[in-house]
Amino acid sequence: MIYFSKNLRFFREKRKMTQGELAKLLELRSNSISNYEKGVSQPDYSILKRIVDIYEVSAHDILYSDMETIETRDEESRILTSSDKTIKGLIEKLCDLSAENALLKKENEKLKERH
Repeated sequence: MIYFSKNLRFFREKRKMTQGELAKLLELRSNSISNYEKGVSQPDYSILKRIVDIYEVSAHDILYSDMETIETRDEESRILTSSDKTIKGLIEKLCDLSAENALLKKENEKLKERH
């Protein structure tokens, strides 16, 4: 349960829930949630199962993965992917404009030759 305390707080805050609201869903006292988040105590299996169901996460992830770091990296990756698509689109437009500019230069040269 390396990351359980940190992840419990992360998921609770991400959902904008208070300790009291989560405790009510789990039919526990709010100090139980506080103790879980501080690492003072650990939930039994039945409570853990209900927590992973509420947050739609695997037991393995909530126990052994730093979910805040993983989600931050995923968000950064989505931002970079979006930026990459924008940059690619701009490069394509620039290439199109460059080709169009070359055609216009040729036409301009032909017009100059006629005069």
